[in-house]
Amino acid sequence: MDKKSKAKNKSEQDCAEQVMAGALKRIREAVTEFAIEFFLQFMKRHEAKYPNLFYSPFVVYSSLAPLMIGAQGKTKTEVASLLKIECFESDPDILKELCVLQDIILTANRHYIYYGNYFYIDSSVNCTEQFINVLRKEFGLKPQVVDFANSNPDDIARQINHDITVATQNAVDEVIIADLIHSSTMFLIANAAFFRGHWERQFDQVDKTSFKFKTIEKFGDKITSTLVPVIMMTAVDNFKYHYSKKTECQMLRIPYESSELVMIVILPDKLLTSVELIKKYDRKTLIDMMGLMKENLICVSIPKFALDPNHLKIRGTMRKMGATTLFMKGQAQLQGISTTPAVHLERIAHQSFIIVDEKGTKLKENKKTTTNLQKFQCDHPFLFLIVEEKTNVIVFMGFLGDPRQTLEVHTEKDLSEVEIAELLRNSQ
Repeated sequence: MDKKSKAKNKSEQDCAEQVMAGALKRIREAVTEFAIEFFLQFMKRHEAKYPNLFYSPFVVYSSLAPLMIGAQGKTKTEVASLLKIECFESDPDILKELCVLQDIILTANRHYIYYGNYFYIDSSVNCTEQFINVLRKEFGLKPQVVDFANSNPDDIARQINHDITVATQNAVDEVIIADLIHSSTMFLIANAAFFRGHWERQFDQVDKTSFKFKTIEKFGDKITSTLVPVIMMTAVDNFKYHYSKKTECQMLRIPYESSELVMIVILPDKLLTSVELIKKYDRKTLIDMMGLMKENLICVSIPKFALDPNHLKIRGTMRKMGATTLFMKGQAQLQGISTTPAVHLERIAHQSFIIVDEKGTKLKENKKTTTNLQKFQCDHPFLFLIVEEKTNVIVFMGFLGDPRQTLEVHTEKDLSEVEIAELLRNSQ
């Protein structure tokens, strides 16, 4: 090959890489926008029912993305708008880059994130060969064929929950109940995720007698608060931190061991509901604040908790975000998924589970305190994100408003040397 041909090939390769890099940037931004809007719209509808929330915007987003392959007409436009890619719905690189993100985030962190994503399709539905092939090759999914019309809903729920239980290493055992399954169902998506990270450094645990958490509870238009005892984890160390006068919130970064995953905690100055807090942020504000964090010596106090919100009903939230025809019999345009008339998505079942405790893989002595030591004390409702730092993608998102309505986290001993070695080996 002559120099001219080599130069041409290199130029074409560079151009292709730039196009793919652009697609990756767009999909990262889209996932962040989706995460924030989903949280806002869901809590607008369910704030009184869910004083605490935890979900995986990335897993939900990844389960909806394959629909772009089979949706047509108005439904495709709505799904693209829901996924925040309406300007790029015809760009084939977008879905390819989502698959790249899945590898970077979910596959690379498979020892911290356990998840399952399943498509259940009625036996009467004839899926197109193209849809099945793309699901298998690009997303690693195989549609599960179910006889919704003639099977007992209890048996179907048991099958779905078994699939989810296996995928999440027994952490999530029920993502759907039989009452939500109907004989007319033709298409259903179920997914769940379990996150169990260990901090880069061990926290100390302080018993309930030392700290009180000021809750926030909303009943209609009435908001009340109560002081409740809470087990706090504390640490004095160098943490990345930023205070924003614009949002009147503090932001703190707590790294996890042997991964690019970090927890970002957003603590408002005053008592706010989840909706009031998330309204302060859009994608740009959030990313800008994260970019402004600087290391400071800080005394951090954060509650020990586990969140496992049951049976999140997110179909209404999807509709509120613009995906209306997708869920409507006779109006959903999913001809690229199936040639069977009237196929529509019945529902999406999602559940995520997180454990936040003091366990870390490195034991450090707390740094010497000073009288002017800065404090970051999570003694009132706060927002938290699990972010993959290479991509800045929000993998999980949560809100703690009332520690009384969380699962109990039993006190555990420090990790043994064997456990530490196993964790580090698996993460490499």
